[in-house]
Amino acid sequence: MEKHKSSKSRADIGIEFLVAVVIFLSAFWFIYLQSTVMLTQRIQRQDLRQPAMQLLSSVVIHDAGTPPEWTTGPNEFGLAYYDEKANHNILDETKLDYMAAQDCNDIMPRAFKGLSYSIKVSTPEESWECSSSIQKIALIERPAYVRRTSGEYEEGVIRVWAA
Repeated sequence: MEKHKSSKSRADIGIEFLVAVVIFLSAFWFIYLQSTVMLTQRIQRQDLRQPAMQLLSSVVIHDAGTPPEWTTGPNEFGLAYYDEKANHNILDETKLDYMAAQDCNDIMPRAFKGLSYSIKVSTPEESWECSSSIQKIALIERPAYVRRTSGEYEEGVIRVWAA
């Protein structure tokens, strides 16, 4: 007995199936491209902020500001404790108290004007943070010491966020 061959062979594909596959592949490709573009843009924004935040945290930690012994209304903002030995990562409690009473944008070092940021310094005993309404996204965290007005030193952490 011989098998009957149909007029359509098994290799024939219906036009509906072909259209469905093309639509599926187009939708998949569109979603893939959109997610890749969004992820790439987010990474680029993050990459641009990261060096600025590193530099800002360095300036704030290592620079005493102008004048170096400022207690209110500095010409140039910096949190470092000032002495002739130029100790790094030692922050002045008086300057932290001033910072905590200010808006972050009002005390921004001139080189960083236009960057939306927030600074928080924490020790086991206390924390200081300038007021800011930014959504905290990028974060730099560094160890620092706080020189209390009593002359004692306390270990802490400085965190800098950017929007």
